[in-house]
Amino acid sequence: MYIPMQTMQKYNDALYILHQCDRLDHFVSQTMEQLRNLIPYESGVYFPVNVSSSEFEAPYHVDLDNRLFHDYRDYYCQHDNY
Repeated sequence: MYIPMQTMQKYNDALYILHQCDRLDHFVSQTMEQLRNLIPYESGVYFPVNVSSSEFEAPYHVDLDNRLFHDYRDYYCQHDNY
């Protein structure tokens, strides 16, 4: 399988940026940004989960209305926690 050098450079740049993160919130925001550079998407959400209650906490989202997250959580958590 051939992977163009330009693609390899994009992956390398993303890993370099992520490796420099020293806080979880920075890691999450940079991961979402770097994923968008590698795999273009319209909107995305990171759902942190409270370990003790198994409930979603405040999400980090990119180009998504916060109300949509609440609608998603309110509907789907009835059927499946994740």
